[in-house]
Amino acid sequence: MTGIDVAEQLSTAVAVLVSTAEGCRNVIDVLPLTTPAEETYAAEVLRAVESVIKDSEASRKKLVAPIKREAKAIDNAFKAPREELKGLSNKLRRRLQEVAQERERERTRLLREAQVAECPVVANATIARVEEAPVTPGVSMRWQWEVVSCERDKVPSEYLMVDMGALKQACKAADKNGQTPKISGVTFERKPHATVRR
Repeated sequence: MTGIDVAEQLSTAVAVLVSTAEGCRNVIDVLPLTTPAEETYAAEVLRAVESVIKDSEASRKKLVAPIKREAKAIDNAFKAPREELKGLSNKLRRRLQEVAQERERERTRLLREAQVAECPVVANATIARVEEAPVTPGVSMRWQWEVVSCERDKVPSEYLMVDMGALKQACKAADKNGQTPKISGVTFERKPHATVRR
């Protein structure tokens, strides 16, 4: 397929999408849906629109397939050495973070020790032992709090997340079994989802 063929096919496929969108743009919002016949007509319009979308996607995939193959070959050439280098970078990053973390632990320990020192001289001597972080041009440590552990029973409710995936599964199971889902503290409502067949 030549560049001219691709350009022509692309132009044709996009033109169909554009003309369909133009034809629907001013109709969709005002299409009356007050009678069964009007709903039937609207469903036919929906099927026609979805058919154009599906055909355009097939055209897009056909046009993009050779480009994707070339892109994949380029990606594969970069992948292994890049991943190895990223792994080495992450390893060095972790080592620097571990050293900084250990320095921070020691700094915290010395400051606590200085707080309970018997006299100012001992306190100052203890503080003097605090090691300063070295200057590392282009690399800085941003200190952020992270959760290490938690006791679920003591965590305030606003920090507990509802498992929406599990709730969706409960909805699917109820749909499949023709039942109404019932879970304490959760309100369910049946909502329609239009499925289009060509």
